[in-house]
Amino acid sequence: MRGRRLGPAREKGGTLDSYDVLRYLAMSLPAIGAGALTAGFGLRGTALAHAGCVAVLATVAVATLRSRRRTPSADAHSRPATSTYTSASPDTPAPDISVLATHDR
Repeated sequence: MRGRRLGPAREKGGTLDSYDVLRYLAMSLPAIGAGALTAGFGLRGTALAHAGCVAVLATVAVATLRSRRRTPSADAHSRPATSTYTSASPDTPAPDISVLATHDR
């Protein structure tokens, strides 16, 4: 993501505030819902429902990530593959690694 701007500086505060609101809602709504369900279904029923919801959401997340990994992005085909690796010639001396050695003091 080097060289990519995420937005004007004056909008970054609003973007971070929106992220915080969503984060707080994502943490508080399940807790409020669990409290409401406990009154009707009891603690055991609510815990089982919560565990089932978490299992379904985790399965959906894993399936989504796997499908994204299999599907090549259009951006990957638009740029040629480049490498910065260069092999050393046989006449190149080996690097001095003595600075990496540890000595007892």
